[in-house]
Amino acid sequence: MMFVRRTTVKQMAAGFLLLLACGCEGELTRSPSEGEATRSVTVRLDWLLRGHTLPLVVAQEKGFYSRYGIDVTLSEGRGDSLTCELVSNGRETVGLADASTGALAISKGAAIKYVAVFVQKTPSSIIFYPDQRIETPEDLKGKRGGISSAGAATVLLKAVLSQHGIDENQVNLTAMAPHSKQAALLGKKVDYINGYLFGDYISAVLKDPDLQAVPYYEWNINALSTGLIVHPDTIENHPDLVQDFVTATVEGWHYTLEHPAEAGSIGVKYFPMTEQGTLEQGVEATRPLLHTSNSEGRPLGWMAEADWRQTVQLMYEYGGSDPPLELDRYFTNQFVESR
Repeated sequence: MMFVRRTTVKQMAAGFLLLLACGCEGELTRSPSEGEATRSVTVRLDWLLRGHTLPLVVAQEKGFYSRYGIDVTLSEGRGDSLTCELVSNGRETVGLADASTGALAISKGAAIKYVAVFVQKTPSSIIFYPDQRIETPEDLKGKRGGISSAGAATVLLKAVLSQHGIDENQVNLTAMAPHSKQAALLGKKVDYINGYLFGDYISAVLKDPDLQAVPYYEWNINALSTGLIVHPDTIENHPDLVQDFVTATVEGWHYTLEHPAEAGSIGVKYFPMTEQGTLEQGVEATRPLLHTSNSEGRPLGWMAEADWRQTVQLMYEYGGSDPPLELDRYFTNQFVESR
């Protein structure tokens, strides 16, 4: 078992492992048989450890991966785009990446496919103080906004403005580095910022509990978010490994949702720079985002075609994606449907 906080290209390259696999049948409760080879898998998160990525650490600590004969090396990430690239290039076995970013990468030729999406309502939100009285997109007019220069939160904000008939000239938006946005908001140098509920908002509200947030999905703009990606060759050549990894990860999700305090302490154990309160509140912020109306009642991680179609279309219209491909190029439910 290994957990790595990687911060340089040299460090990132040092830990890369190639996939070692054997033909093993994936049954829900099976343990590796005597003499069966342990399969090594590298996993790259999207960013630093947060509530929505905590279930993978929990699955590792509680032995869910080892139960299926999988030895995991898990690393924090440095962005969804880099995670997509590393999996596409075969330098990581599994990645955790935003589906909007993944859809863009796939349209540009990235060799990745989603095998489960856990965060299905976008966490992208507008974060503000109550005196700004932001309830509808119209309320953004004339206010100063601090936004990320790129990423799903900014792409989907463009969709919000467009689909509500608001010209970008009617809003005062300034692109900022991620760490600068929060400082600008807390210092009231901007009236609002955009960001993720379980990241930017949780981090800011721990500093000032008066802050509020409105997620874009309440304004009828939604895109699938965080899910597991693998190389299509891994699906074709090692389907049992993918099945076992998805099953163990889902078990990690259920355990995390049932024991958020314990899950938070596990996260801090492996990544001491993370705050337990941030992790626990991140888990709570993730609960309402796990299903859309199209996936309600389905297994955790199951993806609806309608949600993928909307995600792909939004990225085509606002995110610089190439024309949409057939939906089966983006995802498969075979590993969540068989559970």
